[in-house]
Amino acid sequence: MGERGFGSIRRKIAKLKKQLVDARIRAAQTGHNQEVREIEDQLRETYERDEITYRQRSRTDWLQAGDQNTKYFQARATHRRRKNTVKALLKEDDSRSVVNEDMREVAASLYEQLFSSEGSAGAQDVLSNIAPAVSDDMNAKLIEQFSDQEIEKALFQMGPTKASSPDGLPALFYQCHWALVKEDVCAAVKDFLNGAATPDSFNATVIVMIPKISSPELMS
Repeated sequence: MGERGFGSIRRKIAKLKKQLVDARIRAAQTGHNQEVREIEDQLRETYERDEITYRQRSRTDWLQAGDQNTKYFQARATHRRRKNTVKALLKEDDSRSVVNEDMREVAASLYEQLFSSEGSAGAQDVLSNIAPAVSDDMNAKLIEQFSDQEIEKALFQMGPTKASSPDGLPALFYQCHWALVKEDVCAAVKDFLNGAATPDSFNATVIVMIPKISSPELMS
């Protein structure tokens, strides 16, 4: 199967994933899961077709590589691993960090500075010259308390298997077990959004560095 076949299957998988998210939202509201099960069956079948296609391509690659298959693919894997390995990073004082823990601190420090606000000066003077565009009714809606329905809608709009948290649980886990975790998740999210104290790791994320040049030493 050529690239057109691969693309067709991938597009169908993406379409079914979107339909599944919408169906789960409807199921959470109506309590009927028939549509969810039907789409899950279609998605499972499409994934199986995708896997078979990859097996066929893998077989073709093996035949092309011939007896050199093991050596060839091992060499490619070793080269890629070596190319993607970051061995050292420079700190702000130009000293080199070669230990993993030190390099983690360099990366974390960069993003902490990048996403930290330095505040603003004279904003009120600027805003005083801008005609208000938000009505009282609009403002009343904007300052309403966060609802469980809003949190649920946001969760089911997330990509099921994208950007899993440091504990390894993707959005799919919470979507599939929403009936069990809804109360705790909504309470935690509301606490966070309303400014309550949260654990240091609550908003933690995983930084994956993919080098674009050979042997990089600068986070930039």
